[in-house]
Amino acid sequence: MPSWKTQRKRALQRDNYRCRICGDTPSSPYAKLQVHHIIPRSEGGKDNMNNLATLCDLCHAVCHPHMGPAWCGVEKLPLEKQKEARMVLRWANKEFQEFLKRMIRQEL
Repeated sequence: MPSWKTQRKRALQRDNYRCRICGDTPSSPYAKLQVHHIIPRSEGGKDNMNNLATLCDLCHAVCHPHMGPAWCGVEKLPLEKQKEARMVLRWANKEFQEFLKRMIRQEL
C-alpha cells in the first residue's frame, strides 16, 4: 500500500482540493483542508481511497466528537448551553459520517 503522504495527496487531488461536505477550498479565507478517515484507524479503517475524504478543518472537527466542542468554542458557552451545544455536535457528527459513507458508496 502507498504511504500515507501519497494517499493523502491522491485524496486531495481526487476531491479537487475541496471539502466534500461544505465545498470550501484552500482559497477560502479560513479553510484549511485535511484528509479524514471515514472509518477511523482505531476501528480498523485503512488508508485506501474509499476510506478517505477531503474536509475543511471545521467539518473535520465536527466529524470527531473529541475535536468539535473545542474547535467550536463550546467551553466558552454558559454551562446550561454547553449541554445543548454538545448534543447538536453529536447529531452533526452522526449526520456527517452517514453523508460521507453514502457519498463514497455512490462513487464505487
